[in-house]
Amino acid sequence: MIITREIKEEYAKKRALALAASEERKRAVFALVPRLEQIEALRRELIFDMGLKLRLADDKGAVRKEVMEHIAILDAEQTELFKQYGITEEYLAPQFECAQCNDTGFVGEFEKQMCKCLKQRLLEQQYATSHISGAESFETFNLDIFKKPRQRQLMEAVKMQMEEYCDSFPNNDKNDILLMGDAGLGKTFLLNCIAKRLSDKGFGVLKLTSYNLINNVLKSMRGEPFDFISPDLLIIDDLGTEPMIPNVTREHLFATVNERQNAHKPTVIATNLLPEELQEAYGERLFSRIVAPRMTKIIKLTGDNVRIAVK
Repeated sequence: MIITREIKEEYAKKRALALAASEERKRAVFALVPRLEQIEALRRELIFDMGLKLRLADDKGAVRKEVMEHIAILDAEQTELFKQYGITEEYLAPQFECAQCNDTGFVGEFEKQMCKCLKQRLLEQQYATSHISGAESFETFNLDIFKKPRQRQLMEAVKMQMEEYCDSFPNNDKNDILLMGDAGLGKTFLLNCIAKRLSDKGFGVLKLTSYNLINNVLKSMRGEPFDFISPDLLIIDDLGTEPMIPNVTREHLFATVNERQNAHKPTVIATNLLPEELQEAYGERLFSRIVAPRMTKIIKLTGDNVRIAVK
């Protein structure tokens, strides 16, 4: 997952705020109990002097012992003052949102790794920018909404295939998926299930309707670049509902699918159109890419419109 400048600045800001608030509390406490500020200054001075003495000392252990004894005396005096004035170390310490990484986004003393809080923040951003519904997932997939046994069995089998696809991603025999069927059969829900599962695994997922895809193409033609190739998975929903703009729609859809296939980047497409309607609408060149037997797993959904059934 890519850490955007926005999130880097967000983490830097909240860490700076926590440190600044801690310093403000310290200043207030030091104004109330000046001796505490003196103790802190003396402790820093002792540690600094120890570094200088260690360079010249023959018995470094004795130097450390002497300094630590002085520091222990200061610590004991500080503890008594804390008790006397009802102050705690926790109150003076920075109150970071994440105690694991101290709002840096990374953990590990030597080999830095992304903290859980940063991973979660990146997922939240991805859901927000990729039109992914975090509420629709394989875990919330309810087969009971399909009243007819045959349709329910079909959807159970499709769900299993989609979960297997996600488990093997990106090393599937066929990278691309074409999900076909009438409106209201659960195609968009399945797309969101795939998007969430792969996003949760740390893959970059971009989900768009074909209408929004073409809209972003038009924006890029006006100087607002949009990257369709970098995401680990591109999901195009509702292919066939976008405006058919001469010299734009077919050409850019072909370029997107073709470039991603050449780069071995998977693409999942959902459409209400039949195969012959796809071929007529987009021409043989794009149609052959979308249904390419070597690259594409074609899944056809049939049955009753469940969106009508659940109303």
